[in-house]
Amino acid sequence: MRMRYGGVLSALACGVYTCMALPQVDVIDLEQDNKRAIRVRYEIGDDPVVVTVDFLTNGVSIGEKNFRGVSGDVNRIVSGAGEHVILWKKPHREWTDHVINDASFSAAVTVWATNAPPPYLAVDLTGVEAPCYYVSTNALPYPIESSVWRTTKLLMRRMFVKGETFLLGSTYDERAATIPKVSDRSGPELRETPNRVTFSDDFYIGVFEFTQGQYKTLYGSYNGTSRCRNKSNPDVYPLTGQKYNNVRGSYADGVIWPQTGRGTVGGYIAKLREVTHIGFDLPTEWQWEVACKAGVQGPLYSGEEFSFEAVYRLAWIYGNSAIGDARDPHPVGEKAPNSWGLYDMIGNATECMVNVYSRSQGIGPFVDPVGPDGASDSTHARRGGRFNLDGESNGALFYNRPTSRSLEGAGPEATSSEDGFRVICPAGLYW
Repeated sequence: MRMRYGGVLSALACGVYTCMALPQVDVIDLEQDNKRAIRVRYEIGDDPVVVTVDFLTNGVSIGEKNFRGVSGDVNRIVSGAGEHVILWKKPHREWTDHVINDASFSAAVTVWATNAPPPYLAVDLTGVEAPCYYVSTNALPYPIESSVWRTTKLLMRRMFVKGETFLLGSTYDERAATIPKVSDRSGPELRETPNRVTFSDDFYIGVFEFTQGQYKTLYGSYNGTSRCRNKSNPDVYPLTGQKYNNVRGSYADGVIWPQTGRGTVGGYIAKLREVTHIGFDLPTEWQWEVACKAGVQGPLYSGEEFSFEAVYRLAWIYGNSAIGDARDPHPVGEKAPNSWGLYDMIGNATECMVNVYSRSQGIGPFVDPVGPDGASDSTHARRGGRFNLDGESNGALFYNRPTSRSLEGAGPEATSSEDGFRVICPAGLYW
């Protein structure tokens, strides 16, 4: 026996800053079989689109976390004219104590342009599953706390920055509030000159720092020397101690940023691209900073006044990362995220940037800045503070701000047990 319900709603998807005219979804019907499974059938045109779905009662969403188990032609790129199916196999288990009836229950199918997709991208690091897209963390097939997102999959958050201009760097008032001595402010004043930066395109950035477990999934094993305090479960700790040349490809192979652009030969980035067919890379300092600040102007992305207590709540740094006398990284994602859903943007592992470090970033405004030309012995910028900055002084605390560039850089063959990285990719998946 099959039960048919009211018409399925259709919608077009708008990004935060732009809205693209997309083909209307031709909805066929929604029905439930005698095993309680819900089936939504719809039709689209020939052009590929990303498809998401919502279920509603009386026009109000029941909440994405109540139908994590949807499958079929949903949460991914769908192409080809004709009928497509979304299946919710066990609504009676996921949405317990509720009744689906024809008077109030409906579904909304939404299509997104492939170059303006939903906020979250989930990438299978085994290369078996196609990339999946989700409208929120509640819609993910596993809770955000699951170790899956730190080991076998890579979770990315879209930065809605296309055509937008942001004030990056630090103001005098910010430096005055975070550096106790006037005589110490001249260096940051040069390194962190405030500039207006405009971005031409959206991009995705890793929700978490890249981990030892993700490396293991990518390569099959990991016997490296990344630091972690729990030797029995190292997978959820950031991957540290890696050479820039190992991460992004060697200068000996002609991989020189920005002269050769996003091209790469060898290294973890090339392996990621090979397995996933997605254009991963390291972020520029400007991409990283706009993601870190999450729209907040000031010394902390939480909007709080700068203090030891406030930084301790947000980050693992020198003063709170120790057990006994040892200081080590912590599992990624233990501290609260910024308002754009990114974890450990300050503290824990220092994060390596794609661009060469220059003491002065120049005088803007800038559009898509890439930094100075590189060379085989260039140092590459690091951002985000770290768990083991020496000392408990306010000067050490100062490094743990979104705008801090005081960590300077390291050569492409240098290693540090405190350095890690996170990756980015374009909203359209490839450059």
